[in-house]
Amino acid sequence: MMKFIYIGAMIFLLGGCSFKSPDNNWQYKSTSAFGSYQKNFLGAKEIMAKNDLKRAIAHAKVSADLTTLARVYLGECALNIAVGLDDECSKYKDIRDVVNDTKLDAYYAFLTNSLKEEDIKNLPEVYQNYSWHVRKGELDKANEDIQNIEVVSSQLIAFSLLKDKYFEIYKSRFGLIQVG
Repeated sequence: MMKFIYIGAMIFLLGGCSFKSPDNNWQYKSTSAFGSYQKNFLGAKEIMAKNDLKRAIAHAKVSADLTTLARVYLGECALNIAVGLDDECSKYKDIRDVVNDTKLDAYYAFLTNSLKEEDIKNLPEVYQNYSWHVRKGELDKANEDIQNIEVVSSQLIAFSLLKDKYFEIYKSRFGLIQVG
């Protein structure tokens, strides 16, 4: 009889542990959905990408901590910029005062070409040398930095931002005006 109670208690304890979802399951689901969004967005699968983005946002909104939601919003903005779409990251701007994260603020400044020298250290490491070279006007070195970035979406983001710097230089040198 004692064996039966002991075995029953063990099954109950182990069963309870194995079916418990992690406390941050929403964060995992949001990150996973955003990864799928990124893949589908860059693969021009618009309907699937929109659905994935909605799921990522919905999962991120489960928590009172809006950091994951802010990351999703900045990621969406970054991908838009990477493919040449104008995006001012307005969704991130709406919640940034609540999030108050220096790393996310630095990335936002990076994406919007308003990065200050002191913020470069808060960027993801993959963009730090690139940002120093852009800041110093060493665009050829920045171009080399882009070639050394392993993640394609990060390369696209950096190239898109560098393209804007090249345009600014040529515009100032040749007095070009933007049409459109």
